[in-house]
Amino acid sequence: MTRHLARHPRAAGGTRPAHSALLLAILSAFAHQANAQTTPAAPAPVGNPTIESGASLSYVGSRSRVGIGYDRDTKARGEFSHVLSEDALSAFIAQGWLSKRSGGVRVDYNWIGGSDGKPSPDALVRKLFGAFDRNQDGDRKLTIGFGLESERWFGNLTYSHGLSDKRYIESLGTTTETTQQSGVDAGRAFIDTITTTSSTRLFERAYEHGIGVRAGHFYVPALLRLSLGLDREWGDFSSHQNTVSVDLEKYFSGSPHSVALHLERYNKSGEYETRSNDTRVQVMYRYSFGGSNSADSAGWRQTRTTRQMPVETPVAQAAPAPVAPPPAMQAKSESRIVKTTATMTSDAFFELDRATLTPTARRELDRIAETLKSNGHSGNVRIVGHTCDLGSDAYNMRLSLRRADAVRDYLVSRGAGSADSFITEGMGERDPKYPNTRDMRPKNRRVDLEFIQHQDAGAPVAAPPAAVKSEPAPPSVREVPVVEWKTEVIESEPAWVRRALHNTVRHKQTVDTYRGADVDRTSSTTRAFGNRPPVAQDDAVTIAMDAAATISVLANDSDPDGNALSVASVGTPAHGTAVVSGNAVVYTPSAGYSGSDSFSYTVDDGFGGTASARVAVTITGTGTGTGGNRPPVAVNDRYLVRYEGDNPLPVLTNDTDPDGDALSIVSFTQPGLGTITQSGNQLVYTGAGKFTLQTITYTISDGRGGSATATVELVDP
Repeated sequence: MTRHLARHPRAAGGTRPAHSALLLAILSAFAHQANAQTTPAAPAPVGNPTIESGASLSYVGSRSRVGIGYDRDTKARGEFSHVLSEDALSAFIAQGWLSKRSGGVRVDYNWIGGSDGKPSPDALVRKLFGAFDRNQDGDRKLTIGFGLESERWFGNLTYSHGLSDKRYIESLGTTTETTQQSGVDAGRAFIDTITTTSSTRLFERAYEHGIGVRAGHFYVPALLRLSLGLDREWGDFSSHQNTVSVDLEKYFSGSPHSVALHLERYNKSGEYETRSNDTRVQVMYRYSFGGSNSADSAGWRQTRTTRQMPVETPVAQAAPAPVAPPPAMQAKSESRIVKTTATMTSDAFFELDRATLTPTARRELDRIAETLKSNGHSGNVRIVGHTCDLGSDAYNMRLSLRRADAVRDYLVSRGAGSADSFITEGMGERDPKYPNTRDMRPKNRRVDLEFIQHQDAGAPVAAPPAAVKSEPAPPSVREVPVVEWKTEVIESEPAWVRRALHNTVRHKQTVDTYRGADVDRTSSTTRAFGNRPPVAQDDAVTIAMDAAATISVLANDSDPDGNALSVASVGTPAHGTAVVSGNAVVYTPSAGYSGSDSFSYTVDDGFGGTASARVAVTITGTGTGTGGNRPPVAVNDRYLVRYEGDNPLPVLTNDTDPDGDALSIVSFTQPGLGTITQSGNQLVYTGAGKFTLQTITYTISDGRGGSATATVELVDP
């Protein structure tokens, strides 16, 4: 599709496109010739365009590339690269790759020092990039790098950092360990038993850090790019990996195709590593595109093309007296790029206020078309129409664009190129070349055609003639050209600069991982306090001669740990017998004996703690002892009490004495929480905190040596 650019303050895009110069075709240059003598006769052409050829190609890199290939680890692989923007001194590039579930993206900024769009002669192309890569297991890393490139050599340094967290892959089992430690808590010894369970899980993780260095050479005759690289990555658990890499890429002159080979050999070590080394291989085919023609798309630039010597076709016009012919042109050789501007006068190409080409215009355009066809062109030819200031501004804009379109359409019809290879613009009266006076106004009615060519080295270039004065002569007719040619020398950047701006430095794309292990530990502690011995207190009873008595020896004994006590053993009295009966001792005096006797007993708390006490027995021979006296009966009690305040316990209420003797409380034990006191013939419990169930015992006496013991349950509702 043909592109039109209208230059008008009220039209869209009211400024000249900044990239127009980049779209000019690379065609033959025309040197201005002025060797026709002024004569009264009809004009005749000086000569036809002269073409000299001798072209070669240099690789400069393409704007866009895609690649497909094979990766030993991930099989099929695809990649792309595209120049997002560039100018004479810099390029901004985006890249990406994809293979199985792995992939990456990257941005590059390449630049070279210089001024006014020209690189410094001794400057190197500098390169910065940032990349994000991911492997097929989801491990990720970030890489940044800096590089330099000259005409033949290049190199770079990189740093990478792992971004992903641990990825657990295996359980290594569970172990249990038991230890003990002792201590004292509030004066009480204890032993803590600590049980530790350990579970070990194996994980993989991208190396936290990595550095890399690469150096390479571009072999111009072989069109081969070779680079060598070394990367070192490391992480926890003494893990590290060294990777040596080789990259080869072969280009084919003038072709968009290239093939590449990438080899990696790595060696890794670490506390949990099981595989030490391996080799990776990638083979890639790449295709370049995105230029303005086939050579540009493939990444090639013509360093020498054809050179055209311009001619002028004169038109008769009244002129001053002729001058003497200039001296003959001298030829010289030089290699340079020139921009050619052909200015076509509208009065010769178009009738007044018309956009239809005249026969003279067609003849001149035929010459231009033949030149374009014989030499070919790279990029676009720019055609700009102009008018004078007669007529309205809007009308002149339309007329100038129609005239530019007419020139383009004719050149297309003559096979000079496709419509897409031309850019037409209408400037109207906005860009006058001369003052719009009566005499100069016709010169502003013109059509300009511009294109660029890279001249062949050694081709002759016409040196401008020196002005020669001549004697005055009578007025006559002077030939003025229908097409005026102007050539400008354009400085050409070295091909390696554009190639280096398009090339990107290599980095290690593979996200490698190391192995480590996490140990999850859980601990539980069981505390066992040391056992304190019970406290046994002596007892005293009075019994009658020849009468047995049951003595509650535990009634006044206690245990500081609250352990339940029992009678473990009893000693042998001197004047009777003593045997254990439950939690009491049954003492039987010897027949007919009266007096004093005693025996010992031992209590046990059930946890290895024991204590001993003695029981003093008085045997009366007058019948005032327990011989004729029957012991009282103590009945167990159960009370609901409050955990705070005083709670009366009338324990004698359900106790009886078969002989009708008056009963009294002679002893009682203490609960684990709170205290028991005696108030007259009843007990009082004073709470000290919440509890569920506690027990105490109490002993009653009938005042005649008879006694009995019962248990009281205290319940906190």
